[in-house]
Amino acid sequence: MLAACLGCKIPALCIHLKIMVRGDMVLLGVVRAPHGVMGLVKVRTFTEDPSHISAYGPLTDGHNCFNVTVVSVLGADSVIAKFDGLSSRTESEKLRGKRLYVSRSSLPRLQEDEFYENELIGMDAKLEDGTAYGVISAILNFGSCDIIELSTSTGKVVMVPFSRSTFPVVDVERRVVIVVPPEVIGVGSR
Repeated sequence: MLAACLGCKIPALCIHLKIMVRGDMVLLGVVRAPHGVMGLVKVRTFTEDPSHISAYGPLTDGHNCFNVTVVSVLGADSVIAKFDGLSSRTESEKLRGKRLYVSRSSLPRLQEDEFYENELIGMDAKLEDGTAYGVISAILNFGSCDIIELSTSTGKVVMVPFSRSTFPVVDVERRVVIVVPPEVIGVGSR
């Protein structure tokens, strides 16, 4: 499914969640700090919608399972959350820095042209003729559309809008993308 970028109006491929994977476990958030004295905590989320951190079932730190309820959303990447069983600041302080995972099988199945960010990071980027171009090193979004940061084979860092025209092939299984870098206006002309 192609989505339209809000600002640049270039057809864009959808990057669904800003997450990292450890084996079959997917990182959805990190506990930042206690919030108040009643056991609430601030959590930095890596989900597209921060309120969805609790939508995929219990979270785990690899040792314990937590039932989490979002109390309020704090901007684009943070929530105040209630963890079942925590009722004091002292108890919630013990969670500071804990990484919160969910099983990948708990996440929604994606459409054909949707990708999890972690699937793209580290993929080889090749030109249409098969020449190695670089590796996807980051995915950024400054408000209008997703930008793929490529570390090229020459050592340069290049930023390319994530669209069907600049990335006509995204092969998750083979871990490779075909990139068609846009022409830069003014380069080579005077």
